[in-house]
Amino acid sequence: MHTPYAVLSLNPENREYLVFGLAWAVVIGHRPDKESVSRVREAKATHYVLPGDHSSVVGYVKFPARKKVRGELPSTWFSAAQIFADRFPNGVHAFVSPIDDKRHWFVASQDGDVIPGTDCVFYTRAEALGALEDLKKQYPSVVIATEAKLNAPSPASRMIELKHPLLALPLWMRLSAGGVVAALILGQGPALWHSVIGSSRNSETVEVTVDAAGAWKDQLDRWQKTIQVDGPQGFQALLSQIGQVPMKLGGWPLASLECTPYPVGWKCSAVYKRGTGGISTNQSLMVALPRGWAVQWLDIDKGKTDKAKVSWALQAQRTVLDRSKLEDKAFVEGGYTSRIQAVYAAFKVVVAPKAMPAPDVPVPTYTDAEGQTVAIPYSDSLAPGSRIPKVKGLQFDGPLRSMTVLPLTNYSVIKTFTLTVADSKEPSLANSLLTASVTGVFYVQ
Repeated sequence: MHTPYAVLSLNPENREYLVFGLAWAVVIGHRPDKESVSRVREAKATHYVLPGDHSSVVGYVKFPARKKVRGELPSTWFSAAQIFADRFPNGVHAFVSPIDDKRHWFVASQDGDVIPGTDCVFYTRAEALGALEDLKKQYPSVVIATEAKLNAPSPASRMIELKHPLLALPLWMRLSAGGVVAALILGQGPALWHSVIGSSRNSETVEVTVDAAGAWKDQLDRWQKTIQVDGPQGFQALLSQIGQVPMKLGGWPLASLECTPYPVGWKCSAVYKRGTGGISTNQSLMVALPRGWAVQWLDIDKGKTDKAKVSWALQAQRTVLDRSKLEDKAFVEGGYTSRIQAVYAAFKVVVAPKAMPAPDVPVPTYTDAEGQTVAIPYSDSLAPGSRIPKVKGLQFDGPLRSMTVLPLTNYSVIKTFTLTVADSKEPSLANSLLTASVTGVFYVQ
């Protein structure tokens, strides 16, 4: 889901502004201008842009009411999306670009018209690029633009303020209507007159009300789509792949291994030590490398040739975070902690559940009556669906065989997995040849 519209100053002296994030709708019929106005009124918008007499789309937005200042120049608004569309009268074109440090814009046009469902402002570039990928499925021949040149607004991009129906009437009809209203007021006496004047004054200053809970819920719904979790299934899939790593490569024994997550899988590296005997050479290791593995010779510039670091990538089995299914505090203190206690003896180090800083969720904003962007403060008193999940840390060190009983919640994230091979140590029940360490976090309500 995208954010509310964004406004950037184009010419402060002339009070000209660019608007990103309009809603766009298709209009049909012989009079698209009339259909557009009807659509805008239905949406209760305040401003709209109709690119031309024969345009098939209309863009609109609802600006908050603000008090007029005497002598102040009227504001002029331009649709950034329509400026972009006017540059490409033929074909399908798309564009993704940052607006500021926190927001990213995605827009697309077809034959000079903005494509409805685009002109969206996102809090992350990943979301904007995801929207672009969705567009490519619908328009495979789309051309990705490298710039938009928004500093030169086209006449068609200037937004129109939606007037009250009475203001759209001819002057003589408005005067007649005004006379009728005046007669009614005079006939009802001073009490009604004062009530009309009072309501008029009150309408000059309108407070912008914000649904903080709704804004934070929408923001968290967007944020959770960017969080991928491993859970027990994802961790077991990682263990299964690590189990296929050779203990020796071309006569070089494995010394250690480490895997860390990246967006589409795991990045793994391992250190191999040169074995004894003439058969353990750099060439023998290179010949034995599995396909897709890369090698780096450690300290070779220092005249040492006994260590090599190899790296490769593994697939990950992850799912997206779902806040509605997170366990609560009672589960952590009861069921999950009990599971940890049941396997204490299998590990040398157990640290869980450890309190961690709250996740970094972008703060939602809104535009106030003065046109300024204002952050919506967070509070733990918001409704459950609007609260930021809590994060708990975990660390387990012990024999590799113990990792098969590692207690994880469904919404655990593995941060590091390391494996160490003991030197000259006979494995036993007390001392394992292979020891592992896992660090990570898990989300709770």
